Amino acid sequence: MKNTYTLLCLIFCLLVGVIQTSVGQANAGTEEKKDSTYVLDMLKSPASPGAALVGISPNDIQKPTDPKALGLQFQNASNSFTTIPKNFALDIAPKWFFRGKNITLRDYNSRKFTADNIYQSLVISAAYKQDTSIKINKSQFGIGFKISLLRGKLDSATTAQIEESTRILREIEEFRIEIIKTDSVIISINESIASVEKQMDDLLEVVPLDTKKIEELRKKDVEYTKKRDERIRTLSEQKMAEAYAMAKKLTTKINYARVGGFIDVAGGVAWDYPNNQVGSGKVAKAGIWIVGGGEWKDLSVIGMARYLQNPDKAFADVNNVLQSKDVNTFDIGGRLIYKGIDNHILVSSEALYRSIVSKQDDPALKINPSWRFTLNAEYTINKSMVLTFVFGRDFDNTVTKSGTLVSFLNLLTTFGKPATVLK
Repeated sequence: MKNTYTLLCLIFCLLVGVIQTSVGQANAGTEEKKDSTYVLDMLKSPASPGAALVGISPNDIQKPTDPKALGLQFQNASNSFTTIPKNFALDIAPKWFFRGKNITLRDYNSRKFTADNIYQSLVISAAYKQDTSIKINKSQFGIGFKISLLRGKLDSATTAQIEESTRILREIEEFRIEIIKTDSVIISINESIASVEKQMDDLLEVVPLDTKKIEELRKKDVEYTKKRDERIRTLSEQKMAEAYAMAKKLTTKINYARVGGFIDVAGGVAWDYPNNQVGSGKVAKAGIWIVGGGEWKDLSVIGMARYLQNPDKAFADVNNVLQSKDVNTFDIGGRLIYKGIDNHILVSSEALYRSIVSKQDDPALKINPSWRFTLNAEYTINKSMVLTFVFGRDFDNTVTKSGTLVSFLNLLTTFGKPATVLK
């Protein structure tokens, strides 16, 4: 019995070590092996199709919120309008760019097809890139769009946070109005302001105008107004500061998560201009994405259809027999994500079917359709202990099994092997 307890303790200690070291190895593998079965999220449509097709990093995309911001960003990129920027990418959401301050919470949470879904979600993406290396001398221009035909509503937690922050800000305004109505000093100043304004009105009706007297009254009006504002600020400063701090704390936690069904459509085209000549431009890449499904608190179901003309990499072409300019691909796939027990359990599965739809003249070099499947499962024991399981089948039929759970099962298998009789 004592030996059994010793063995169990040894297995537990080894398990802890395996889990902690394997987690680091699994994470490192995820970062190094980008197009492998470790990687999920191949089904997402790009947020900025124009920039994605040209190859500009998402971090380098300008996203101005109003015309003034756009002018400043372009001024910085063009060195105060003296040069044409070599790389410039831009995302503009027209509704938010021109009338963002007029969008209410009710508008934002609406699911009206045209007025709210499409117009609020429309993003126009444009990008320009120059390559002036010795071997390649060309410019690229890409343009694209992204819209939501259907989107979910804000979840109850998000709505409650927004309503609470709105209530706090409303209380600030109500408190300010109450001070103006009840404070004797402010009432007296308001009476003085009213008297001055009446005198100014009377003088403006007399011809010729007494400009000197009018200017004196105007200065008094400004002086009284400053005194009133300072009095309001003094009386409400502490309460307003506390309320603003509380509202700010609430708003920083809001993630504007939506739940329910959604359908997103994105598309884009990119042109190449050899030797930077406008007249020599030709379509280099194009693509369209349709992504739909549903997202809820613990479950997400996503489906995707995608057509790409001349993508950077045709994953189904494992032997690299096609030139990138000859490749058109069509993908269809789905993804399932489940989070349970307060996010202690995470199961995510993704399947993607890819076919080459370009005309392939040589039967010997014909590329057949292929598919890819990935299953990730995690169980969080505590902050430093996570059981993981990864299973995947890539386009080239490579099967991968990995994770801390696999390591532990291998460990148990080793302990469970029958004893070898030495001869």
